[in-house]
Amino acid sequence: MRRKYSFFACIMVLAAIYTYYFNINSYILITLGIILGLSIFAKNRTRLYLLLSVIVFFLTAIYTNYRGQSVFKKYKNEREEYIIRVQNLKEYDGYYTFFGTVKNIDGNIFNERLKCYYSGKEALANFDTIKVSSKLEDIRINANPNLFNEKMYYLTKNIKYKAKFKDFEKISWKMFLAEKMNLAFEKKLDTLTENKMEASNSNFLKAIFMSNTNYLDEDELGTYRSVGLGHLLAVSGLHVSLISFAIIFILVGLGVSKRKASRICIIFLIIYGAVINYPVSFLRAMILFIALDLAFAYDINIERVEIISIALIITLLINPFYVFSVSLHLSYGAAYAIEILFRRLKKLGDKKNKLQEGVLFVLAINLVLAPIQLYTFHEFNFISLITNLILLPIYSAIITASFIILVISIIISPLSILFLLIDYILSGLYKILLFIARVDILKVSLYNQDALILAYFVLLIAFYFANNFSYMKTKLVKFMLMMMAIITFTGSFIYMKNQKHYDTLNMISIGQEEAMLLDINNKKIMVDVAGDIMGTSFSYDRTLREVLKNAGVNSLDIIFISHFDSDHYGNLIYLLDDFKVKNICFYKELAPEFIKKEIISRGINYINPNNINGIDLGNDNYIKIVHRDRDFDSNNSSLLFVLKANGTKTLFTGDIEREAEDYYIDKLSKIDILKVPHHGSKTSSSINFLKKTMPKDAISSQGLNNSYGHPHEETLENFKAVGANFYRTDRQGMISVVFKGNGYEIETFYKEYYKYLDYMKKYIFLLTLISIIFSYIISIIIDEYKKYGDMIYEL
Repeated sequence: MRRKYSFFACIMVLAAIYTYYFNINSYILITLGIILGLSIFAKNRTRLYLLLSVIVFFLTAIYTNYRGQSVFKKYKNEREEYIIRVQNLKEYDGYYTFFGTVKNIDGNIFNERLKCYYSGKEALANFDTIKVSSKLEDIRINANPNLFNEKMYYLTKNIKYKAKFKDFEKISWKMFLAEKMNLAFEKKLDTLTENKMEASNSNFLKAIFMSNTNYLDEDELGTYRSVGLGHLLAVSGLHVSLISFAIIFILVGLGVSKRKASRICIIFLIIYGAVINYPVSFLRAMILFIALDLAFAYDINIERVEIISIALIITLLINPFYVFSVSLHLSYGAAYAIEILFRRLKKLGDKKNKLQEGVLFVLAINLVLAPIQLYTFHEFNFISLITNLILLPIYSAIITASFIILVISIIISPLSILFLLIDYILSGLYKILLFIARVDILKVSLYNQDALILAYFVLLIAFYFANNFSYMKTKLVKFMLMMMAIITFTGSFIYMKNQKHYDTLNMISIGQEEAMLLDINNKKIMVDVAGDIMGTSFSYDRTLREVLKNAGVNSLDIIFISHFDSDHYGNLIYLLDDFKVKNICFYKELAPEFIKKEIISRGINYINPNNINGIDLGNDNYIKIVHRDRDFDSNNSSLLFVLKANGTKTLFTGDIEREAEDYYIDKLSKIDILKVPHHGSKTSSSINFLKKTMPKDAISSQGLNNSYGHPHEETLENFKAVGANFYRTDRQGMISVVFKGNGYEIETFYKEYYKYLDYMKKYIFLLTLISIIFSYIISIIIDEYKKYGDMIYEL
């Protein structure tokens, strides 16, 4: 086998993915048995590789399953005291997040970390050691479709549980050597750049050299990513090459031989990697650098693609869940693109034309990375082809010069004055980036287009195969392969375009808060916008903004605010900052003054519910306000209205309780769907209210294991008494009402997600068997084609 390491790397990747989704079960064991059975009919060499592939798959699956276990499982949902070392601290609006290395009160150090959320007032710093009291909670999969999968992401960080707390006590705990070096390096960088660089530029260098984007704010991160230069902020192959060049340049200048300089550089990279905790992209680049150095020193003939695959194998041995790391996807995607696709494209062009070579280099990388970025970040700006071609070399020179100045300044501190020049250049470059980022004409946004992205990769793979196999000499074979790929791509595009659009009501799963997104007759409407009771932007940053982006929402036609408890309106200002809002409706006398001023200053049209009977949404869809002629306190003051969509009536109730229910009972009639009042509290949803409205279905928003006990058992019994189906976000994730014809269907995210997994489990055996047989037949055809290729008619 020509590329055996690449083959086994693929086997390990598949094993890790299989184990995460399906665990080790009878289907996988039967599939492995079939592969072993087929190996009996294979040639000796093929039989050996089939046997090894089974062994590698099985061992990787066992190892992945082992790494998925947690030492903290026995502490789950129990309040315990923990001693935690703060790492990767990031401050948001009103709260901090960080990774915590844990040492419990009995003095045990765990080889596992926690994801920590702190919402107190006392300041925290990296490498602080604190004692906290907290209950550990599971890190769950995302509860809303197509969102950032927290569980999957934190597995790549060896984190399975999270802790939330408001208070802590600082204590002493001896620092490890790598932590001391990390802190010392950061302080030295601060010292050398102090009074010489703007904070944003200093943080840019720290983000690069410390491999930690927490030094930059979200706007800065967004700017670099939007113009295709986000990879600058991850210590990857580019940075390892630049740093290695700088070290060898300095050492050779001091009279050290290139051989010794290279070895010293390897030692530096190993130490540097420990200081920044060996990010995935750095690990790949470091292994590649070391392997190439050793191959050159000992005259070992090995393809660079194989070295990259060896690096991938080592990476997965460190943590098999790295297979879900976006950094791994981007880093290895770029590496394979250079070594496979760029080499092929390069042969098609003029070898003497360096500009053309540079264009092909950038094109090859972006052909592979574009679908990854679209899938992960939901947008791709084609202007990145230009920025990577023109601005990347400039940034590369700046990073190299900065590192050289940094190293020399440690010895000769007055030379740090050169950071003034670096600061001036970085400021100018960032202004250019801000200008480019505003150019949206070349930006592509893609949401829920998984099939299209998959088809894109099929097209890319077909292109490679059609141009790579020397025995595929006939135009017929190339034509057939390319046509298959084009048909797949076109078919997927047509399928996605022809997906029928239905009006929907989505109750977002957002903890003990409430927010609903309606898409009625192409009008985007929000009913409440959720909000953290601590007054932070946490739920907006992590959920609401991403749900809206995923739904392709750029502007909202109307926002209804039922009342002004923070869990219903707290995210309003954040939302107004990011999305254009045309109209907003709420009881003005209940709104805080700063909200009224914001609405006026932003020029948003205010709709007073007291002055209208309803709002026409077109196509016989409308909203009818349920008026009141008396005032209520607190929750009972919530705005009530009925949505009629496709003949279905839905009653929105805010947080009203029994006092208001009794008042409104004579103003209401039979409905189809009820938005459960007050998260299912026992103080609402009285039996009389339910008997009057007689909902067929009820939808309710609450947080998992919330301290209020919502929904209360008494409330659930009331709904059961009137025969209403009760849907809840804490157990079922996002609740989607899909209006079809004169009826509707209710879908829940977890049900659809696990239905998909059950489908995959059911048919994975059949799909794998078909794939094996198909691959076996193809291998026979290729062998025969090799033998008789000269006899094939050349078109």
